[in-house]
Amino acid sequence: MIKKIAVILSLFTLCTQMVLNTAIAMSDAIGDGINDPTVSDYQQPVNPKQVVNVATQNLLGELKSDKEYFSNNPVSLEALVEKTLLPIMDIESMSQLILTSHWKQATPEQKKQCVDNLENILVKTYSKVFSYYDGENVIVSDAELSSSGKKSIVRATVELANLPDLDLDFKLRLKNQQWRIYDVRFQGSSVLKSLRSKYLTIADEQGLVAALKALDQKESHVDRPLRLAATSWT
Repeated sequence: MIKKIAVILSLFTLCTQMVLNTAIAMSDAIGDGINDPTVSDYQQPVNPKQVVNVATQNLLGELKSDKEYFSNNPVSLEALVEKTLLPIMDIESMSQLILTSHWKQATPEQKKQCVDNLENILVKTYSKVFSYYDGENVIVSDAELSSSGKKSIVRATVELANLPDLDLDFKLRLKNQQWRIYDVRFQGSSVLKSLRSKYLTIADEQGLVAALKALDQKESHVDRPLRLAATSWT
């Protein structure tokens, strides 16, 4: 049961995403023709806690209302993840942090390719994870703000009957006057660091083109945090 819940929220991310999103003085790359994610049908919240809380309620609420439909329609579940999670995830900043110095050397087309492929990985991974959601209760705590007021950590707690609660920490930063998730810590493991460990190693050893090719694998998955949750869900 713990593992089942872990899968559900570790992706709320994914972001990854509430992704995966972060090193952060990246204004030079933001103007390189990479568009922000499509705006959600839901109103954008104005503080970090609301970002996590509203996205959680919207996504899990729809899943709970028609679990059988989404279980039998993976494409619809992916669309739901795109609608509720991607608008609050800073995929572009995640891409920059993953590739580090290689990002600065990339062409605008390569940067867009990286962002698009990472988005695809997170959507497919999170959709598989959320397909196991079974109505568990999630409590979102007040945000902890940095001294600058531009970064925040929000903890989501999954309440489990007769078992210890499960905590996930969502890291957000203020970007263009909106709070965006750029990392999730699951059982002490960072989704962002896991992605960076995999794809930066490829970029360092084989070059940027090889890393982009690896990111373009349609069935790719986030490594350690989400893989642990997915493989242990029973």
